[in-house]
Amino acid sequence: MTMRKCATFRKAINARNDICHLKYLSLSEHWKQYTSVWRTLCLSIGNPEAAVKVQVIYNFLIMREYRGAIENQVFLLTSQDYNVNVGFGLGCILFGCLTKYVAPSLRNFLIDEKNQSTSTALDAFDNLKHVISEQKCDSNYLSKGGDIRNDIALLKLSMKARNNSCHGFFSLVFQYWENYLEAWIQLMEIINARTASAEMQGILETLMTSMNENQQIHLANVLSWLTNPVIPDILTDTL
Repeated sequence: MTMRKCATFRKAINARNDICHLKYLSLSEHWKQYTSVWRTLCLSIGNPEAAVKVQVIYNFLIMREYRGAIENQVFLLTSQDYNVNVGFGLGCILFGCLTKYVAPSLRNFLIDEKNQSTSTALDAFDNLKHVISEQKCDSNYLSKGGDIRNDIALLKLSMKARNNSCHGFFSLVFQYWENYLEAWIQLMEIINARTASAEMQGILETLMTSMNENQQIHLANVLSWLTNPVIPDILTDTL
C-alpha cells in the first residue's frame, strides 16, 4: 500500500471516529475534507458508484439542501429475513436518535444532576461508560429504584444499541432495533428527559405502524429535523 493510500485511510478513519463520537467541533471544521477523503477512498478501492453518491451528498450539503441528501433513502420494513438496505435504514434512524436525543440528554443529566463540568463530552460512548461505572457502585445513581428496574442492564443494552448502530452491525440492528429504541426511551424517562422520550416513542410507533401496514419508510420524514439542523448546545458552550 502506498504512503498516499495509507494517509487516505487514516483520514477516512478520523472522519468515522469524529462522527461516531459526536465531535461536532471537528466535524464543523473538517467535513468538506472528510467527504473528499471518502470519495477518494471509494475510487481507490474500485467503487466509482459509491464515490458518485458521496459527491452528490457533498453537493447537497454545500447548497444547504439537507433534505436532498437523504431524500431518496427509502426502505420497506418487514419482520422477515435480513435485508441490508433495511438494516442500513434502521441504523440511520438509530444513529439519528442517538445524536438528537440520547447523547445531549445524557450530557445534560450529568451536568445538571451530577454536577459534572460543562466540558463534559457529548460522546454517548464516554458518558454511557461513565454512568455504567457509577451505576455499578451505586444502584440508585440514575434514580431511586435502580435495583428494582435493573438499571444496570438497561444501561448495558443502551450501550449495545449505541455500539451496533455506530459500528455498522446492521444485521443486529435489524434484529433488535425495537429493543434498542425501547431501552433509550426508558433511559430518557428515568433521567427526566421527557421530550426526548416522547419523540423517540413517536418514532418507534411510526416504524411499528409502517411495518404492520407494509408501508415504505422515508428517512427524510422520520428524521425530519435533519432538514433544519441547529447548532448543538455543546458548540455554543465552547465557541
